[in-house]
Amino acid sequence: SCGLRVSELCALQVNDIRLQERIVLVKHGKGDKERIVPMALACKEQLGLYLKQCRSIWNTSNSSLLLVNPKGKAITRQFVHSMIKRKVIELGFDPRISAHSFRHSFASHLLDGNADLRSVQELLGHSDIRTTQIYTHIQNDRLSRAYDSYFPDLDKEGE
Repeated sequence: SCGLRVSELCALQVNDIRLQERIVLVKHGKGDKERIVPMALACKEQLGLYLKQCRSIWNTSNSSLLLVNPKGKAITRQFVHSMIKRKVIELGFDPRISAHSFRHSFASHLLDGNADLRSVQELLGHSDIRTTQIYTHIQNDRLSRAYDSYFPDLDKEGE
């Protein structure tokens, strides 16, 4: 729910999480830029459970990393990708869904909620607004398809 890149997720430290304030400090973004990202309430609750019930047992090597696997080792990008792929197949979802799909969904939901493009750029950690503008094209294509599905008989030339 934070729109992080997988590499940013894997690099998060316990001290980067402010559960009470519901924010994540992303210190290892692309280009080593830092940003603050809000956290959804559901994410806060699940992260709290993970910290209490899993990490406290799994963190046998006293790592400062937020996410460790059951053997106490740092999770990797490959681990995250394989875990998502496994769950996607198990649930019968579209096999094209990837970790990056969640980042796209994050941006799309923000734009659906009328967030301005500059805010979305900041939350995603894009240095160039043109990278973020890709999502507006995706939104426009989706709106056009929705319109066409509701009004299939209208002439495209001006009705």
